[in-house]
Amino acid sequence: MRVRWLLWLISGSLSVGVASVAAEPVERVSMTTSSGARLAADYRDAGPNAPGVLFFPMCRADAMEGWAPVAERLRTAGVSSLIVRYRGYDGDAAPVAGDQREPDADAALAFLLARVPADRRAAVAGSSCGVSLALGAAVRHPARLEAIVAFTGPHAASHVAHIRATPGLAVLSGASADDHPAPDWARELRAASAHPASRVLLPPGKAHGTDAFRDAPAVAGEIASWLAERLRPAGR
Repeated sequence: MRVRWLLWLISGSLSVGVASVAAEPVERVSMTTSSGARLAADYRDAGPNAPGVLFFPMCRADAMEGWAPVAERLRTAGVSSLIVRYRGYDGDAAPVAGDQREPDADAALAFLLARVPADRRAAVAGSSCGVSLALGAAVRHPARLEAIVAFTGPHAASHVAHIRATPGLAVLSGASADDHPAPDWARELRAASAHPASRVLLPPGKAHGTDAFRDAPAVAGEIASWLAERLRPAGR
């Protein structure tokens, strides 16, 4: 009972900041991928000099808004964000030959980086199936990415190798503590990272991916705070 009351208190205090930006519109944007297809996304603009985060949601039609609680908190903290809407979940199910997930991820990252000044930092985040997409984007585009959030999703050996070889990349890996085997995935990524800010986040419960934010709203706040800290300009 005490734990639930504390979580309610924390989430209530965070909601004050979210309410201040709730009236601001979320911009629905689209980009053309290398296959010529249209990819939709939600963009939250924190200003012309803001850093940015690219979010990959879970692969469910009802999970496209899963990262919104984190994105709203980031906008309050002065960080812009782009949340991808996967093909077929936005009323556009036109068939395209071959696996287009990597080209779609690259198109989304290019869109975000075009809006983030070259002297500002950027990050990627993914949940469930989105973890692999976020990690893959980090492998292919290491120059601008300072941090990655991998919340409840599997990864490949090449992703672990990239983290191990890139000590400047901060990693926040996590999952609900009872959503097995995801906690082991999170621990493996953390163990591969040499960045001092890297950490593992294992909130209680069994909720998968961003569904965890419904039971424990404070988790979204922790992730947003960690990202904002990583993307803050040096000296601030």
